[in-house]
Amino acid sequence: MKKKIGLLHLEIIEERLDREFDLGLITTTNNWKVLKEVKVGDIIILSRGDLKYAWGYAIKPRFENKDLYINRETLNCSEMISTYHDNYKYRSDSYNGYIEFEDCECFYENLEDGKNEWGQRIDIDKWRDYNREGINCKLIYKSKSPPYNTIQEITEEDALNIVRKLKNDPNFEFEDKSMENYIELLKSNKNLILTGAPGTGKTYLAKEIAKEMTKIEMPKNSNDIIKEYYEKNKEELEKYYNECEELRKQFIEKFPKENLNYISMDDYCIGKGNKNSFCYWIERKLDKLGKFWPRGSGTYLLYRGKNGKIINTAKEKDDYKLIKEIGEAIYKMSTEKEYNENFKFKALTTPFAMKIYNSYNGYEYFPIFTKNYMNKLCKLFNIEQNKNPYKQNLIIKKYFEDNFDIKPVIIQKILLSIFDFKKGNIKIDNDKIILEREFGFVQFHPSYDYTDFMEGLRPIQDEKGNIARKQPTNRNNTTASINARLLECSQFC
Repeated sequence: MKKKIGLLHLEIIEERLDREFDLGLITTTNNWKVLKEVKVGDIIILSRGDLKYAWGYAIKPRFENKDLYINRETLNCSEMISTYHDNYKYRSDSYNGYIEFEDCECFYENLEDGKNEWGQRIDIDKWRDYNREGINCKLIYKSKSPPYNTIQEITEEDALNIVRKLKNDPNFEFEDKSMENYIELLKSNKNLILTGAPGTGKTYLAKEIAKEMTKIEMPKNSNDIIKEYYEKNKEELEKYYNECEELRKQFIEKFPKENLNYISMDDYCIGKGNKNSFCYWIERKLDKLGKFWPRGSGTYLLYRGKNGKIINTAKEKDDYKLIKEIGEAIYKMSTEKEYNENFKFKALTTPFAMKIYNSYNGYEYFPIFTKNYMNKLCKLFNIEQNKNPYKQNLIIKKYFEDNFDIKPVIIQKILLSIFDFKKGNIKIDNDKIILEREFGFVQFHPSYDYTDFMEGLRPIQDEKGNIARKQPTNRNNTTASINARLLECSQFC
């Protein structure tokens, strides 16, 4: 597949160029089309008029800010454009986090500055051959120069001409940076050594190779996958359902619905080893009844710190007034199918309410509650989407009731056994489902030198073609113990 060449036009070129390139506000349809189609390995050139400053390869977003990554949203770029960012909902003055687009490979948004910005971004592996003054190089191969703060696709001939002048090398040719080439090298040689100075993208490339090699492609008809899994594991899954019901019974006996209004801080608060609190039960002990991932204990408003003291994250209220309001709220959550949310918990009111209601009333909701995971389910099974999370969950529940004669908690178990909603990523590509799964890296102790690595870690292939590692020895011939998590990918070493 031929590379696309993007020419970025800026009004101001800063001395220090960030790897994450800020595109500013791009409004024209043609520019959106180019951005959406940028793929990993496409060549990006930095420009201002006829002056060209640097170039690099487009990569998948790094999402390096962990706080912003926690708050990320997965949206459809085309839909967001047509609604003007959901009527300004996704703009930096009203939303703080990353936006990743399910229909884009490299384009995303970073909404963190709070200055009414849209935060449009393309990540570059690194800016190469940066020339502060710029080199004058007109486009000559049927490429036109667009206005500032835009992106334009240009010809490969123009791009090569520009990069040769930036490098002052008339014989330069673009590398074959296709992922298929790297993977083929690794499979054929069983070893792949990446060399280069710090910051040149060795670790990034290794992660991308691992991600590509550990992903699984499946047929798009997910219904058949669920039915087949159920038939193969029916006895074990029915046992799982009975265990869930026993846990739910124990929970209700410990925390009767009618007593929730008067719950004490000791009974409510998670933390300091209290594995019998209301919050611990909802989050951990009833994990089988439905996945619910809070963003730290502080989201419960009251919890115990490491020293055992109560920590109040709703600082405007004292502890005793707050626990009274919490008790009233969780009682309503246990009795109202769609909690009115007059009293809010930090960032998790809706999934918290659905988990509590299910725990007391059976599986009235489908037992996956978090918005991000519900969106992934809709994407996987082509389920109608709804902005109201309660209604969205019920639409999902109805879909599975209409298509399967299987209990909801068992379907949830099957889904989470096949698809990694928390750590993995799910993509739809034409008639295939692509599962990107978790992978791990081995970190070698600094005492190993290059010879230890090369001579001691030679891969060994058995008669069945499986790859194993020969354990290295250090200079004192002491065997080193190395633990690596390479998930279901025996060919990767």
